[in-house]
Amino acid sequence: MIKFLLILVIVLAAGAAVWKIVQARAEENAELNSISKLPASVGHVVAQMDTNTQAAFFHEYQKNKKSLVVAYVCWFFFSVHYFYFKKPGWNIALWASYFIALGFVWWVVDFFRMPSIRRDYNEGAARQAIQTLSLGSSFGQVHSPNPVPPQSGSPQLP
Repeated sequence: MIKFLLILVIVLAAGAAVWKIVQARAEENAELNSISKLPASVGHVVAQMDTNTQAAFFHEYQKNKKSLVVAYVCWFFFSVHYFYFKKPGWNIALWASYFIALGFVWWVVDFFRMPSIRRDYNEGAARQAIQTLSLGSSFGQVHSPNPVPPQSGSPQLP
């Protein structure tokens, strides 16, 4: 009977993980380069940027943000999702908690917490992208992936 319950829990966890992955993929496709889908704390800053700076921001943000689909795959296989979010201490603590049987409960709770863990990480990545652009602009080094050529009457720098 215990084997049956264990197999049932594993099958249900796998099915729930697949469902969450499909749902996360659809959400990620909807949020590409959309200011309204950015965290509220940075969305208003990006909305005030000019088009070239917004393009540079989204380029930097896309490089550093994390995917919920990949996070669920990392969670399901080997419980390495905290490493994916650059929190190795939490991952080692999770693995250590498996020895006292608390790890499985933590693992299941993380299934439901994964969207908020990703949201927190991506908010930090968005803030970092803004900070990188601010630092680069103070040195005149903001590079847009699609630069706009200078207008014909503007002075050219050497």
